[in-house]
Amino acid sequence: MDIITNKSEEYLLEKAKDKGIRVYGISEYMIRKCSISETKTIVLGYSNLSKEQLMIGVKLLEEAWKNI
Repeated sequence: MDIITNKSEEYLLEKAKDKGIRVYGISEYMIRKCSISETKTIVLGYSNLSKEQLMIGVKLLEEAWKNI
């Protein structure tokens, strides 16, 4: 899912959290920190989810990030 937005990575993470979805910002894993406005990449962890749980999570992310 590609989303073009001027919202910060922190904002995107918070909106996902509001829907009960835990996602991670790529800036958390960077050695050299960029400004928050440069980096807006979200990492999804899905290795321990069933197909149904994954589909529900994606739908909730879609709702969380709708109209941003």
